[in-house]
Amino acid sequence: MAAAVAWWSVFTAATALCFNAATFVLQRLLFGLGEGPQGATTARTMRNWFPQKEYATAVGFSFAFNPLGAAIGIPVVTWLLLLFDNEWRWPFVVLGVAGLLIALLWYGVVRDRPEQHPRVGAAELRHISSDAVTPELDAADEDVPSLRDYVRHRSVWSNALAFFGFSWILFMFLSWYPVFLVEQHGVDLADLAWAGSLPWIAGAVGTALGGLLSDHLVRRTGAVFATRKWIAVVCLGGAALLVVPIAMVGSTLGAVVLLTVALLLLYLSNVQFFALVAATVHTARLGSVTGFVHFCANCAAIVAPALTGFLVADLGSWVLAFGVAAGLALAGAVALAFARPTTTTTGNVS
Repeated sequence: MAAAVAWWSVFTAATALCFNAATFVLQRLLFGLGEGPQGATTARTMRNWFPQKEYATAVGFSFAFNPLGAAIGIPVVTWLLLLFDNEWRWPFVVLGVAGLLIALLWYGVVRDRPEQHPRVGAAELRHISSDAVTPELDAADEDVPSLRDYVRHRSVWSNALAFFGFSWILFMFLSWYPVFLVEQHGVDLADLAWAGSLPWIAGAVGTALGGLLSDHLVRRTGAVFATRKWIAVVCLGGAALLVVPIAMVGSTLGAVVLLTVALLLLYLSNVQFFALVAATVHTARLGSVTGFVHFCANCAAIVAPALTGFLVADLGSWVLAFGVAAGLALAGAVALAFARPTTTTTGNVS
């Protein structure tokens, strides 16, 4: 993780060196190599450090800092632009340096497993392993299903489709929401700070609440897969239904409020995609299966901004762009609704 964050930060700062379309494309590709491992690595680290009954809560609080970063980043970047007379290169340099400092902090404090940390005692280790299933097997063990086996099952590919729909909405708004506010509602740079930040604050709250709610209901019902699945289905579907009205509402306040509610619902589903993998996949395959699901989701990050740009710039329709996002998210939610657990945590494919 430290290496990935350091790589990511270096190429964030390197954006300031870009001077044409080709260099921007190269920078984004290299930047993505650092971003890619972080979701799967975080999910695996949380599984190493927390029992299953607390897993969604742990992932929720850790992932809540993604939208919180966006919420903080928008006013910070706005302030940096004003500070440096709208020189766009300086915010990338400043944020890149900040990322390198965070990578150093992570490397110095965090360990892959709790037993490797000098400040973890025997009582805490017993708590972490309180709901462990069988000891983790070597990845080459013949009793552990392969990544290919897991990918063929509905519980995995439907989860990947739903996560793809989630990411399409997410990256569409990450890339185009400020432009939407400026073009459709005439928001200026000073007002963009509050209008751009509020929905991402809701996203941070939703991510943390999604983990807490998921673990609470699992403890009440004992139905790990069904609980996490239906939270994802309902919240992702609800967010999708709000996306198109955002493009149609006439007032800036109305658009901001609708997006705030949509991102709250969207991020309530975020943790569930990772928790569903942890609930159905053998721990020896948790990293690779999570990586596959996250890879599918990140494909939306590649296509969504470009297609949205085409629909808005060439066809002149924000409603169509938002409608595509809503349709893909609803399709993913429907696919996940019909999913059934096909594996056990001990790795027996059924």
